[in-house]
Amino acid sequence: MSSAPRRSFPAALFSSALPSPLKNMHEFQCIVRRGLPLLLASVIAIGSVACSDGVNASGLISQADLAEQIEAKTAPIILDVRTAREYRAGHIPGAINIHYRELPERLEEVSALGGQEIVVYCERGIRANFAERTLQAAGFKSILHLDGDMVVWRANDLPIEEIP
Repeated sequence: MSSAPRRSFPAALFSSALPSPLKNMHEFQCIVRRGLPLLLASVIAIGSVACSDGVNASGLISQADLAEQIEAKTAPIILDVRTAREYRAGHIPGAINIHYRELPERLEEVSALGGQEIVVYCERGIRANFAERTLQAAGFKSILHLDGDMVVWRANDLPIEEIP
C-alpha cells in the first residue's frame, strides 16, 4: 500500500496543490491585509470631506473677533436664535432675536437686513446649527457660527445687553 506523504495543516494552506477556491481565498486575505490601511485612510479622508460640507461649513467666528467688530461698529448681522425669554435675560449687543423654529417663516426679515455676513448663536450651539442649515437652504452664503455660543460669551465676561 503506497501512501502519499502527509503534510501538516499550515503547509497545506500554502501548497500549490490547493484547490482553486482556497487559493483565491488566501490571495484575497493577503490583498485585504495589505490594502486595509489604505482603505481605512481613504474612508476617513472621504468622511472628513463629507463632514466639512455639513452644518458648520459656513465657518466660525471667535468671541474676540466679534467683540472687536462690535466695539468698532463694524459687526455683521448678529442673529440670536434662542427664545425671547433667554434673549431678554441677556444677549450680545446688537443681536436680533428670531427663534430658530420661527426662522423659516421669518427669512424675509433676515433678507431685508442686507446681504452681509450673518453671525448665528444660541446658548450652546445646537439651535444655532439648525438655524445655519435653515439659512444655507434658503440661499444665504456668508454665515458664521459664534465659537462657544452664549455660554462662552458670558464666561469671557463680554458685554451683554438685557431687556427688563
